[in-house]
Amino acid sequence: TSKQVDAEVLSETPHGSGANGEAAGENVEKNPEQDGQSVLTLLSKGQTLLNLDQPEEALACFHRALEKAPNSAEALLKKGTALERLRRMQEAINAYDGAIAADDTMTMAYLAKGGLCNRLERYSEALECYEKALQSQQRGELP
Repeated sequence: TSKQVDAEVLSETPHGSGANGEAAGENVEKNPEQDGQSVLTLLSKGQTLLNLDQPEEALACFHRALEKAPNSAEALLKKGTALERLRRMQEAINAYDGAIAADDTMTMAYLAKGGLCNRLERYSEALECYEKALQSQQRGELP
């Protein structure tokens, strides 16, 4: 039997913190669209599917979220994670680059890209990402 995600369970799932300590989805559209699902709901559903080891289904949720909010750094970061799980490494890097372009203060996007570059033995790129992650984190700590 395949694992099914119940929409009611998803609506009751508390949302965690974003990469910068923000509430999840703080920078995304919260109004439901014509299909009845907000970007925040799609991100939550996709994350749950990732947690259930269903990256293809999760990726579909992130694509739908990006149709509604194309510059959502959180959706792009999560898309990259799903693509990594599917072993689509260059596409994952492109998604992380998109997240960084959308929000260059998103430390987690730099870390995710750096980790992937490291695993791909692209060490100079990995080091550059880690340095940018440190700079991003330090900027975020300034008053």
